[in-house]
Amino acid sequence: IKEKTDINNKKVLLIGAGGSAVSIGYEFVRSGNDLVIVNRTGSKAEEVKAYLSGSKTAKQQLDWGDFDRLPDFLGLSDIVINTVPEGCPLSVRHTKLMKKGVLLAETTYGRKSALKDIAKSTGLDYVDGRAMLFGQFVEATAKVYPVLGVSGERHKKALSALQVSVER
Repeated sequence: IKEKTDINNKKVLLIGAGGSAVSIGYEFVRSGNDLVIVNRTGSKAEEVKAYLSGSKTAKQQLDWGDFDRLPDFLGLSDIVINTVPEGCPLSVRHTKLMKKGVLLAETTYGRKSALKDIAKSTGLDYVDGRAMLFGQFVEATAKVYPVLGVSGERHKKALSALQVSVER
């Protein structure tokens, strides 16, 4: 997401309220962004909002709702992230409610995706979950390689080769 847009002072709509939503939400709140969490079950979205509220500043806005509230939040959002592992509650008709230049992202990757199809058919920017997965891998290997005696230069070279292969 950071490669596609500046993530400061954004309004982020997070769809889903599972573990990856909590992690992603935490990073956006910690970075000072406004965040809305929507979930099939609104009470679960409310729980995530309450959990993340401990990390927000006084000026940040956090909100929540169930899927019925999606239209209320889409027009306000700069970044929309789907973390629902199976399916997506958005359709092409929802793009008419979105801001111009909104970035669509999701945690899934490597398979047919409704959100990817929506982005492609409407010309919106899109990011899938491969980059997030790769980022987690990079962070983990940066901690493990020194223990194994692998130099920083060899680590960078290996990651560079792997990145090229992932992008194909």
